[in-house]
Amino acid sequence: MQQQSPQPEEELVEGGSLPVFLFPTELVFYADHRPSHEQALTLYNPYEFSLTFTVLCTAPDRYAVVDATGVVKPRCCVDIVIRHRDVRARHYGVCDKFQLQVLASERSRANKASGGRKEVTATLRPSATTMREAAGGTAARPRGEAAGGTAARPRGGRRHRRPASR
Repeated sequence: MQQQSPQPEEELVEGGSLPVFLFPTELVFYADHRPSHEQALTLYNPYEFSLTFTVLCTAPDRYAVVDATGVVKPRCCVDIVIRHRDVRARHYGVCDKFQLQVLASERSRANKASGGRKEVTATLRPSATTMREAAGGTAARPRGEAAGGTAARPRGGRRHRRPASR
């Protein structure tokens, strides 16, 4: 049996603008779980034209965004890595926001929607363990943690663009 990956959510901006396909729509960082301090947003481009993107943040001093601006080729996707840089108790529970702004390439702007935007929330929590205990031990593991407690995805350099599945 094949397991389907979660579908990116689509958001239409007022005025019939370009839908933005971004996954996940929420980032949760855990202070006591270092691998969760670095997470990726995946921007999908299902269109026949290139997209340019920019990532904005309500708390830029707390986060580092690798490649905060860039281009996504037609029918490809790109991972945008976000690192939480200020993991202190005073930031527990604070909900920050990232806004991803997308513009269509010059050629397509003349006859199609030119851009769109999507918001992603980011929250720092004190402990992944206490979250599991509070839910009776049934809560999901922090993103990137496999059943044995090891990272499911190797850490390291920038992930490469790959064609979006049809």
